[in-house]
Amino acid sequence: MNILQFNLKCVSILKDINLNDGLYNYYDDRIQNNCILNSDDELLINYFKENFKKENKILEIAAGLGQTSHFLNKNKYNNIVINECDIKRYNLCKLLNENLKNNCKIIKDKYQNINL
Repeated sequence: MNILQFNLKCVSILKDINLNDGLYNYYDDRIQNNCILNSDDELLINYFKENFKKENKILEIAAGLGQTSHFLNKNKYNNIVINECDIKRYNLCKLLNENLKNNCKIIKDKYQNINL
């Protein structure tokens, strides 16, 4: 799945979510612009593609919606754990995981409590 397809799919999943259900202005602006991945996300994605094997373990901490990890997972990176401590964003991260048919492991905890 390319970035444009991913953006459109995520926007279609999230477009009816209320602002106060975890999107806040940060993600609401992205949805309004049909672009869930921003330039920083794309830099990170390209870094992973250039420097990591698809079977490497990835842990995203304070992930928000986990959009970067979800994109990587749609592109065959299958050993991904996403952590988000905010319950609303955690629930949205799970919603994306289910609707994208991804297999990311989603955890809700403070990053200090993650057992590495």
